Amino acid sequence: MKVRVGLADGRDPRVLQAAERLVELGEVTPVLVDHELGDLPHGVDHLVVPAGESGVDYLARTLEHSDLVGGVSGSLTTSAEVVRAGIRNLRSEDLVCGAFAIEHDDGWKTYADCVVVPEPDAAQLAVIAAAAADHHRSLFDEVPRVAMLSFSTGGSAAHPRVALVREATRLLTAARPDLEVVGEVQYDVAIDAAVAARKAPGSTVAGRANVLAFPSLEAANIAYKVAERVGGSRALGSFLLGLSRPWVDLSRGCSIDDIVETVLLIGRQSSAPHPMAAHPVAS
Repeated sequence: MKVRVGLADGRDPRVLQAAERLVELGEVTPVLVDHELGDLPHGVDHLVVPAGESGVDYLARTLEHSDLVGGVSGSLTTSAEVVRAGIRNLRSEDLVCGAFAIEHDDGWKTYADCVVVPEPDAAQLAVIAAAAADHHRSLFDEVPRVAMLSFSTGGSAAHPRVALVREATRLLTAARPDLEVVGEVQYDVAIDAAVAARKAPGSTVAGRANVLAFPSLEAANIAYKVAERVGGSRALGSFLLGLSRPWVDLSRGCSIDDIVETVLLIGRQSSAPHPMAAHPVAS
């Protein structure tokens, strides 16, 4: 049976075209959500939003009481509205954070937290890294290799910000011995094998990390936009983590391809094994 994914902003022509393409691909049944929806192509389902309620809130609220496996919004709705709707209606006991899927030359990588927590403390940063690792595994069916990023590698600099990342790394490895982790490391050490061989010899993660945990929202948000706009990488998301159901805030500049691929990822994620709980805490 095909899974069903809800898409708010159903009147957006990009969303409608993405829904048509998803029907053709046959993996997911798209369910468009909006106040007014005209004739829809065969195979595209819909939900009409009650008067006086926002489409994004209605979709988030509906997720908890329907067969929809996840929700996607943001092509016409601001990020603030999408994130708040998710937190209002889908909040769990976990820390809420946000990740982007970034397509590098050697495959997809997960960047976090690009969306929610401006200045995480060490315990929060450990939770963010664990959530991003579990998300990466479920989204791409790939073993996560986590790099805890800093402007220092292995003590090359002394600063309170470096100490915070080092402590977050300690908390993460203590709470989640199942994860492959390196930290603290600089970005180039995390993804470049040649640099890693010089700066972090012996590490099995350095040079091949696919989950990049940034020390602040500022650093992560800037990094993903530089990767996309200057580096030519594709960026999908943001995926909100720590909620009770998959919830995605699309960029308002998203393409039809972005919408299609994001929905397909959510559909595939819904059939992945449930990840191990991730709740690192300060000692």
